[in-house]
Amino acid sequence: MLTQPSGESPRYGRWLIAVLVVIAVDLGIASWGLNPTSEHSAWMGAVSEADANIERQYMYSVNESVEKFECLYRFEDYRSDHSPCRFEVDPFTLPNSNLYSNVSMLNNFDPLLVGHFTHFINLIEAHPDQPALLQAAGSDRRAWFVDSVCWHETQADLEAALVEPDWDAYMQIHVLGDAECPEAGLPDDANITVTDHINTVTLSVNAPRMGWLYLADTDYPGWKATLDGESVPIYRANLMFRAVQVDAGLHEVVFSYEPAWAAPALLITVVSLVVLLFLFRLADD
Repeated sequence: MLTQPSGESPRYGRWLIAVLVVIAVDLGIASWGLNPTSEHSAWMGAVSEADANIERQYMYSVNESVEKFECLYRFEDYRSDHSPCRFEVDPFTLPNSNLYSNVSMLNNFDPLLVGHFTHFINLIEAHPDQPALLQAAGSDRRAWFVDSVCWHETQADLEAALVEPDWDAYMQIHVLGDAECPEAGLPDDANITVTDHINTVTLSVNAPRMGWLYLADTDYPGWKATLDGESVPIYRANLMFRAVQVDAGLHEVVFSYEPAWAAPALLITVVSLVVLLFLFRLADD
């Protein structure tokens, strides 16, 4: 800084570049051991095409904490090649690193979680010995056909039914409502394919009899469903997922995300742009 020439000097430009280089090198050296890194080979070929029919994984919070803070991302040493678990932990099994390899997971780091999603996750954490909860979340498949729907008047009753040891998620679903709770039906023998598009999920199902098509995706406000082109209601099944009623035969069910706020938001945006252009025009005049 003591050698800084005047702004009119031809050496000023070269001096400014030298200052920027020195600052960049200094910052790089100072933070060299503080930046989390990973081996290049770990990410090579990680990105792959998503499979809409692949099973969904879940990592319990205790295991996730150990793998993150005791193995891969330790605070005392961020370098991955110094991790004591470098050969035991796959970084793509951690949310949200699973996005790189398109591994479907129920876990996520979103701080704004839907209430019924949080309740379901809390049930999983509180009952790790209940495999049906993970089945209902798509641990083996994403969609299936069921005959039996058990209706519950309160959420407390519904949650209690979800943790019953003899509950089979592939034989019966639980829904809030004032109706009966019949015995579990027959095993799923429907042929179902799932295809994802932008803001839509299309399911082709060959239902052997009248029943319910279950999709292990979060029931979020704004989703709508059609059955062979006709609008049908979506029932919130197993506390947080989606189900629609179907007749026997071959059907196409389409879930589309069409939130009610989209049209007003677009109108507000257009009006705001028009007002902004009008104000610019007044400023020019």
